[in-house]
Amino acid sequence: MANCILVSDPGYVVSICNFAADNGLANLAGSLMNAGHNVRIFDYANAEDSFKLLPNNLGVEIGALNRRYVESMIKGAPDASLEREIRRLMDELEIIRKDIAKARGEELSDYVRENKVDFVGFKLWTGEGFDNSIIEAEEIRRSNPNIKIIGGGPHVAWFEEKILEYTNAFDAVSYGEGEEVIRMYVDYTLGKLRLGDIPNTLYRDQDRIRRTEQRLVQDLDAEVHPVYSPSIYLAMDNNKKLKMILVDESRGCPYSCNFCIHPLKSGKIQRSRNPAKVVDFIEYLVDDGITKVFRLAGSNTPHKLKLEIADEIMNRGLDVVYTAFSDLRGKAIKPEDFKKLYASGCYSLFFGIESGSQELLDKAVNKKVKIEDIVRIIRDCNDAGVEAVGSIIYPLPGETEKTRKETEDLILNKIKLASVCFSFPGLVKGTRWGRNPEKFGIESEVSDLFMELMHYKIKLLFPPTLWQPLPYKINGKRFDEYAKDAESLLNKFERAGILTNAPDEMVMIAHLIGMNPRELRDRTRRAIATGDKAEVQDLIGKMNRCMKP
Repeated sequence: MANCILVSDPGYVVSICNFAADNGLANLAGSLMNAGHNVRIFDYANAEDSFKLLPNNLGVEIGALNRRYVESMIKGAPDASLEREIRRLMDELEIIRKDIAKARGEELSDYVRENKVDFVGFKLWTGEGFDNSIIEAEEIRRSNPNIKIIGGGPHVAWFEEKILEYTNAFDAVSYGEGEEVIRMYVDYTLGKLRLGDIPNTLYRDQDRIRRTEQRLVQDLDAEVHPVYSPSIYLAMDNNKKLKMILVDESRGCPYSCNFCIHPLKSGKIQRSRNPAKVVDFIEYLVDDGITKVFRLAGSNTPHKLKLEIADEIMNRGLDVVYTAFSDLRGKAIKPEDFKKLYASGCYSLFFGIESGSQELLDKAVNKKVKIEDIVRIIRDCNDAGVEAVGSIIYPLPGETEKTRKETEDLILNKIKLASVCFSFPGLVKGTRWGRNPEKFGIESEVSDLFMELMHYKIKLLFPPTLWQPLPYKINGKRFDEYAKDAESLLNKFERAGILTNAPDEMVMIAHLIGMNPRELRDRTRRAIATGDKAEVQDLIGKMNRCMKP
């Protein structure tokens, strides 16, 4: 038996939905406990710890300066003195972040020593979360030189061996799925295995970085329930976390979109849980008083599986509300399918649309979907009463004025979406965009693109024009140019009355608490941007009361 802790520090939480319980941490804790180990989860993405990174007085000042700066931009004359003042506050927040990460590292180090912890697992996030984790891991090791520290999570999926090239904070990093291998890391800690014996592992061997084979969890039904008990998952106490639970029902994606990490992370062969076992867990969440609200966690939940889960929910008479990802491919998706999902409690669905241009969907994205299918499926979704939320990547490689107008026409005239979520084209090492960026008109502006991207921090508290520029051109345009293009498209949709950047979970939660999604987006965005902890805690408390069975 070993004593273990799992740590997640993504930095300042910029969306209310990111306060949701972390199913990845809870899954790993369940796996370790099932093997007889002791576990504690330290999740700093909560409504208490996150706000230490943005004191309210600074937040209010930043909010006022941002508004004045944006107004000056709209008038066509950005105020240089305002920009200097905003950048001064950016630097001040960076000092606060580093100080808090060091203090957290010291607290974790004391906990490790006092509780004789054997193993520490870090969930690594991009941006601030990567820097924070390094600071905290180094503090733990400084006082506990023999401790074993492993990193995993989204940042490893994106940057893999680059992490070990940059830092010695971790003994190894784990890519892919972790529920099985985390038990092996504890065996390594106890001297029973070598790192080279453990799948999904990147580790140093003298002056080389070695990679072991990838192993996927084959039998999802064999995995134990995640753990959300506040005695284990400490942040689940009170209203620090949003008690919407992500339910693992499937993994893998059979498609190969040029930008997408999911087939790399979870394989191209889809694996599904038995729908009865999925609903067993949902019923447990309800019966135990944890929540009646959830999201199916699969990156591309098989349509047939969604329908089987819906049947199982209705057969048991469960009163639940949920959302999920929904595919746009296939003639087999029928109008009555959405009616069944709605009847079972499905309030919203998320669709990866990416563009209104068939040419870009085919060449830039490799989406394997037709515009007419997008129109038909989203129409059927709306007709059944399910709210549709869609994503747009803009500007895509090969974007022109013509393709932009095609996207505008799709969103403004052909389909009805409860919200449109925007993102810039992101580069991931193993994807087609990442392997051959030049082929897609993406030009690096630095010598080591992925090392540079590994440290990139999106400053969502500030206007995009003040962000650190992404280090690559798209279609010959630099970051400031394509960021301005994207913002103009987003603003055009907003002026047309279309909500932007409210994810499907937010649309669902707004319904639960009797609030318009736009009002919820704006109210939470304003509170988080100004560091108004009391307002966010009040909203999370209200949400959790409405989610209680």
